[in-house]
Amino acid sequence: MPEPAAANALVLDRPEVIVVDIEGTLSSTWYVRDELYPYSRKRFTSYFEEYSHKPEVARARRQIIEMAGLDSSATAEDLTGVLEAWMDEGEMPAPLRTMHALIWQEGFAAGEFVSPFFDDAIPALRTWSEQSIPVFIFSNGTLPAQRAWFSHSPEGNLIPLIKGHFSLESAGSKHEVSSFRNITHDVAEALGKPREKFLFFSDQVEALDAARQAGWDTVGVRRPGDQFYDAGVGDHPEIQRLNQVRFIRRYASR
Repeated sequence: MPEPAAANALVLDRPEVIVVDIEGTLSSTWYVRDELYPYSRKRFTSYFEEYSHKPEVARARRQIIEMAGLDSSATAEDLTGVLEAWMDEGEMPAPLRTMHALIWQEGFAAGEFVSPFFDDAIPALRTWSEQSIPVFIFSNGTLPAQRAWFSHSPEGNLIPLIKGHFSLESAGSKHEVSSFRNITHDVAEALGKPREKFLFFSDQVEALDAARQAGWDTVGVRRPGDQFYDAGVGDHPEIQRLNQVRFIRRYASR
């Protein structure tokens, strides 16, 4: 059953495609910072030592050595030191994202985590699916990390509700107009024909601005207490809960 309508409804033209950010929109940004990042920190060294044979780990090792100027004989502790320094500086280069994803996947699979969602998020995903609106995810997290997140929700595996995933590696930065144009192209290929009316939900005004410049409709999601709440969403339509949005048809179906 659809979630009951929320107060202060935002009525929009029905989109052909919905694209949703994760952190700050479907789930709290604080969970990643307070739970997942510390989990990775504790396991970087042992993961390098135990899984050095994995292609993804070997590639991350080579990238860290090159980017940090380490000797080719760098130890697991040396590699961990670089990753931790990047985290302390707020940087998120590719090898750090890779190592986070690998470690989090293992944690989710072992039952150490259940991905938290805001209480209106999963009902919204189900409602959009029931309305036959394709839903895609666009997040900075790697594709494996995204799939682990949606596979281990409080309501089980949500992957069937999602048509596809986009990441920094596959589409580009959420702050770049070109990234949203890349997604427009890739969604057309995934769905078999072009789509023109995209709707993007995010808590970050820079991402919303880029999406709008690419010709998409946008909705800013401001979750009280979450990381980017005080920054606001600029002049984009604003909601606090996804069930505030209601769609109507004002254009001919294609």
